[in-house]
Amino acid sequence: MPFTYTEKQINSALRKVLGKNSEDIKTIIDELKAIKSEPKKKRARNSYMIFCSEKKDKVKDKKQMMKELGAMWKALSAKEKTKYEQKAKKEKELTLQGRTWQRAIRKT
Repeated sequence: MPFTYTEKQINSALRKVLGKNSEDIKTIIDELKAIKSEPKKKRARNSYMIFCSEKKDKVKDKKQMMKELGAMWKALSAKEKTKYEQKAKKEKELTLQGRTWQRAIRKT
């Protein structure tokens, strides 16, 4: 789990390192805020998660959804699973290229 610091803690730590020069501290804080505001990239889904997202509407009992989906996944043959594994591989390639898989899938 990443550490999170308040702006006050960052200010005091920077003053210790840089001295009392407040202009340098303000520019560094602005850069840190810009880095923090960048959206986190989502990981590509694996084959099981793709299967679950496609089949979750067909499950009747919403309380036992994951159990039923797990049983359905186990019941699939290897040939049927390859379809989902290929989709997962495609999503992983898109993620490695820097594209988000949500946008790429909507376009195709």
